Amino acid sequence: MPVSRVMETLVSGMIANQERHEAISNNLANVNSIGFKKDVHATTSFSAVLSDVQGKRQVQQSLTDNIYRTTVGRDTKAYTRAIKTSHTQGDMRITGNNFDLSLMGEGFFSIQTDHGIEYTRNGSFMLNSKNELITPQGNIVLGVGSQETEGIPIIIDGNNVTFLNDGTVNVDGVPVGQLRIVDFDDYTNLRKVGSSLFAYDGSEDGIMSAGSFFVEQGSLESSNVNSLSEMTAMLFNTRHFEMSGRSIKAVEQTINRAIAELGKLK
Repeated sequence: MPVSRVMETLVSGMIANQERHEAISNNLANVNSIGFKKDVHATTSFSAVLSDVQGKRQVQQSLTDNIYRTTVGRDTKAYTRAIKTSHTQGDMRITGNNFDLSLMGEGFFSIQTDHGIEYTRNGSFMLNSKNELITPQGNIVLGVGSQETEGIPIIIDGNNVTFLNDGTVNVDGVPVGQLRIVDFDDYTNLRKVGSSLFAYDGSEDGIMSAGSFFVEQGSLESSNVNSLSEMTAMLFNTRHFEMSGRSIKAVEQTINRAIAELGKLK
């Protein structure tokens, strides 16, 4: 492999390491954020490229022959293939607050924001001066409206508030509404917008009423970040970055020695 290609591969690997480091750092910064979903960094490596090329050879030979005789006619640099959000369930945290709600299973709460309807697993709610159920940022928590893609505010004017497992809201024993809890056919269309909120970039046909869930009153869903796993990943990533840096220095020293030796030739 040409020296220039070696340098490009090493540098691209360090850039991918930096992007992975940023994702891990953001996960650790939100380890205590209610409803936060961690990001998972995926890259395409040289080994993946080599395996892909070898798998397309018409005549399979020995492993040794494949390794040393396969011609890689593609870019060998490492790339960030995707930074995906993991929507695995977080642990439940008991709070005892009547307006703290957690979702077990699928689904998201629907929130009316200045940018349209957004979605969250953070069920830390409260009431505003109009007795509307809102988020700490002042956004309206939506209830089921006349159509599946619409929602209405939930008014809670009473003393005894109960949220049933299906999202029905009872005030002093009388149903006053039902939480609008939706799910999506493709989670890759969800985009983080801050405060544990997601914007949906897909078509309206991809939004549906959540089916397999239940609402738990008096608890919140914790972040799904495992701090120990993330710290381990950060340590591994840092070592890989440092090793790539040392490899670049070694290549530079080899080039300098080669130039020095060539300079002696007459």
